[in-house]
Amino acid sequence: MDLLNRIDGILKSRNMSRRRLAALSGVSPSTLQTAFTRNGDLSVDNIKKIAKALNMSVDELIKTEMEINVFGESMVNPFWSVNLENILKTIGYGLHLHEDKIHAEYYLWITKPNGKEVEVSDEQLKNLYNDVHQFLLFKLSQIENAQGAKHAHKK
Repeated sequence: MDLLNRIDGILKSRNMSRRRLAALSGVSPSTLQTAFTRNGDLSVDNIKKIAKALNMSVDELIKTEMEINVFGESMVNPFWSVNLENILKTIGYGLHLHEDKIHAEYYLWITKPNGKEVEVSDEQLKNLYNDVHQFLLFKLSQIENAQGAKHAHKK
């Protein structure tokens, strides 16, 4: 079951229309309509809004998406890092997922501030996240060491 079918199933079980979901989530009705009728994609930000409107976590909303096969490998979760998306946003980048239902494939890409898109694999995103994480730990260690040296001089 794909994400859009899952959302439709949840809406049906709650007797909720797509228009009502749009109103509750803040996702424009045209964005939802395009996603559902043209098998389009939803940004991670819109998926978070939809999950919140449905009173669910993103993981709960996409739980059936966690067992898909992407790039020939089992992908735990195409939205494995909302944190990375938030970090990218702070520097003007976006993270998106596109589902190709015809070929049963998923494509991830990063949108640059100039609008150009770069397709990335799940592995590349995980490496990027790990690199950012390691860099932050390194920089925090430097700050901590500098403060330690500063306090040692005061004694």
